[in-house]
Amino acid sequence: MTAGPVSAAQGTSGRASPRTLPVAERRPIRPETARLLYQPLFVLAFLLSSVVFIEPAPFDLLTVMLGVALFLRRPLRLLPFQRPAGVLLGAFLLVNFGTVMASDHTVHALRYLMITVFVGLVFLTVIAYANATERPERVVTVMMRAWVVTAVLTALLGSLAYFGVSPLSFLLRFGRIQGLFKDPNVYGPFLIPPLLYLVARLLTAHRLQARHLAAILVLALGVALSFSRAAWINAVVATALLLILMALFRARLAVRPAFLRLVPLLLLVGASSLVVLAQPSTRAFLEERSRLQGYDSERFATQAEAVSSLLASPLGIGPGEVELTFNYATHSSYARTAAEYGVPGLLLLFAFLAFSVFMALRSARAGSVVHMLALAALVGLLINSAVVDTIHWRHFWVVLALCWLPIGLPEDDDAPRAVNAPALETP
Repeated sequence: MTAGPVSAAQGTSGRASPRTLPVAERRPIRPETARLLYQPLFVLAFLLSSVVFIEPAPFDLLTVMLGVALFLRRPLRLLPFQRPAGVLLGAFLLVNFGTVMASDHTVHALRYLMITVFVGLVFLTVIAYANATERPERVVTVMMRAWVVTAVLTALLGSLAYFGVSPLSFLLRFGRIQGLFKDPNVYGPFLIPPLLYLVARLLTAHRLQARHLAAILVLALGVALSFSRAAWINAVVATALLLILMALFRARLAVRPAFLRLVPLLLLVGASSLVVLAQPSTRAFLEERSRLQGYDSERFATQAEAVSSLLASPLGIGPGEVELTFNYATHSSYARTAAEYGVPGLLLLFAFLAFSVFMALRSARAGSVVHMLALAALVGLLINSAVVDTIHWRHFWVVLALCWLPIGLPEDDDAPRAVNAPALETP
C-alpha cells in the first residue's frame, strides 16, 4: 500500500512526520486508484443500510457481493497492525462454533451463529476494502456521505409519520419511529454515527453551512422521537466525547471559533424542542419513557439470571439460546455473551472491544478525525450495549472497522498507511 496524501493538520504538534515526504517528492495517486474500486457497489450498500426489515437485507447482499469481488481481485488481507483484530475475532467465532454442541436447539443455534459470522465478515470486508483501495480516508468519506443521506431521509420520513402524515404511518411502532428497522431501539442508534460525522464537519469546515445544521437537526429529532432511552444516552455521551477529543487532539482546530459554530445549532435544537414539546401527547409520552418501565424489572432479572448461568455453564449454553432458556431476551450484549459463550467468549469479546478502543484512541491522539469519530461512536454503542443486545447490529461492526483503518497512525507503527490523511474531505 502506498502512503496517502498528508493534510495540513499533522498530528498533535502540527509538524510534518519524519517519514513523510515533502510535497514535491510525494508520489501522485495512480489514475486507477483515483476512484475507489467498486465504488457504486459500496455506496449503494450504505445508501440501503437503513432498509433492514427483511432478511437478508439489501446491505447484506451488497456487502457479500463486495467481499466476493474483492476476493476475486486479490485475497483479502489485513495489515500487520490489524492482525490482532482478525485473531481475536476469529477466536471469538471459534468459541461460538464450539458452544453449538452445548445447545439444545441445534438448528436455531446454527442460524444465530451464521448471523454472527456474517457481521464479523462485514467488519473484515470494510477493512479489506479500505486496504485494497489504498485510499482509506476516501473510503470513509464516501461511506459516511452515503450513511448521512440514508439516515437523514429515514429520520425525515419518520418524523413526518410521527407528526401525522398517514401514508407514512408504517414507519411507526407504538407511537415511536422505527423507520424500516424492526425496532426503534435499533433505528435511533443507527442515526448517531452520521450525526457525529456532521458535527465534526461542522467544526472543521471552512465556513458554516446551513445544510449541515439542517441535517444535524433532522437526525437529532429522529433520535429523540425513537423514544429509545439507550439511544438518548448514546447520543449525548458520543457527542460530548467527540467534542472533547477534537478540542484535545485536533491541533489545527481553532477551538473558540469552531465551537462558536455550535451556538446556532444549539439555538435551533432548543427552538425545535420547544415546538415538539408543545404537543401534549409528545410531552406525556416523553415523561412516560423517562421513567422506569414495567418490563425493566423483567429485563434486569433476566440479565442477572444470564450472568449467574456462568456458574452452572462456564463454557456457555450455545448461540441464541437465551430467549429459549430464560423465556426472555437479556437486552444486553454482555449478559447474552456471558450466558451463551461462557467465560472464554466473554473474555474474547472484551479483549476485542478494548483493543478496538485502544487503536481508535491511538490514532485519534495523532490527529485523525476519523478515529475521533469512531471512538466517540464506539463508546456510545458500548454503553448502549449494556441495555440492548447490539451483537447483530450491522452498523456496530462498521464502527468497529473504522477503529482499525490505516489513517493517522503514530510513527512507531511500521504498517503501510495513509499518515494523517484528510479524513473529512470537503464536498
